[in-house]
Amino acid sequence: MMKKLAILALVAALLGSYRAHGQQMTEKYIPVGAYPALAGKLTILGTIAAVDEPAGTITLSAADGDRIFQITGGTRIWLDRSLLGQPNMDGALTDVGAGLKAEVSAMGPEQAGVARWVKVQIPSTR
Repeated sequence: MMKKLAILALVAALLGSYRAHGQQMTEKYIPVGAYPALAGKLTILGTIAAVDEPAGTITLSAADGDRIFQITGGTRIWLDRSLLGQPNMDGALTDVGAGLKAEVSAMGPEQAGVARWVKVQIPSTR
């Protein structure tokens, strides 16, 4: 009985991590701000106010004020090219610039200043 419970717990853990990974992978293709009801709950929507490449941070100017996010090696950066009629693609901190609309998902309450992912909207005229 204990062995069956251990196997079930392992399967549940593996499926849970797969689902979270799958959701993050599909997030890349959703335009910035497509779900405004999530902004402020699961993501922060705003405008990039500053980028500090040496420090690996971005400052996002949001409705509730400016927030600084640490960009780590695990942070995903995506370029939302929907306004150009092109598919979204992976990006880098060097693609992030002041004045661009962006959406950020933090790592969670315990790491609210660390970005899980950053989606940057590329304007139709750049």
